[in-house]
Amino acid sequence: MPRQTFMHRVLAPAEPARVWRGLQRPESWGRIGGVRNIEQPTFDESGDLTGYRFTVDLGGNSHFGVARRSAITPGSRVSMTIDTDLMAGEIDVQLEPSEDQTAVTVAMTIESKGFMTAMLFPVITGAIASGFNDEVSRFARGMIDDRISPES
Repeated sequence: MPRQTFMHRVLAPAEPARVWRGLQRPESWGRIGGVRNIEQPTFDESGDLTGYRFTVDLGGNSHFGVARRSAITPGSRVSMTIDTDLMAGEIDVQLEPSEDQTAVTVAMTIESKGFMTAMLFPVITGAIASGFNDEVSRFARGMIDDRISPES
């Protein structure tokens, strides 16, 4: 099945600890990859996010999915596997101090599931590629400002 990875790095004007706290808010994840309606978040005993259910818009339709944490280095890295009826993949977020800011690197890998999705994969990945850098910027801003809505 077709697979593609998108990656972008931005600077968030805050220290890594603040950005990490924002990364643990489920609504922060609604700012990337067409994800909407984050629901039923789960957390570990440290208060770090372990997963959530979501809705994603693919090919003009809404699809339900599940995200589960697959890796964590507290304070600096978290990965979530994502799964819907049409697509699967992973979102990996790494934080690095950069003077008085935080470098936020987001890598998202998606893979089609099934013949029809494989045929539409170039259209889907084209749509993702056209907005990915802006979404990563919104994602990083949203982690440090609760007032920013997912659509901002």
